[in-house]
Amino acid sequence: ELHGSDLTFLLITPIGGFHWKPLNESPRPRQVWKRGSELASKKILAYEEGGSNGEKGTNARSTVALVTASSVASGSPVEAYCISLDGQNTILPISHNIMGTALYHPLSSVPSPTHFLPLLVTVVDEQSQFILCVEC
Repeated sequence: ELHGSDLTFLLITPIGGFHWKPLNESPRPRQVWKRGSELASKKILAYEEGGSNGEKGTNARSTVALVTASSVASGSPVEAYCISLDGQNTILPISHNIMGTALYHPLSSVPSPTHFLPLLVTVVDEQSQFILCVEC
């Protein structure tokens, strides 16, 4: 569920990411981001959306997507990318060797509904030490 509490499925294809609302009158998938050259040959391991455009109901939209991906070769590092969901399709590489990542929104920090971007949390292994980073 996202976008105004509507049932929404996320479809990730070689072209990009789509939202599909099968219960709509016109249940066609809507493309929300395009797979750029950074992600063209990668397999998507995890996907998450966060943030808010500040709208209510069916106009509510996430503002950013977080993708973890890896090359198809065995033992390849896991990489993280943020993708803007504002129609600009900006793909920002976050890390090229992560152990985990997530979008985080402290519930008390932003009254709802309002426009906001979530915090980005990553875990990396540097010289056998786990480092947790929280970024705006």
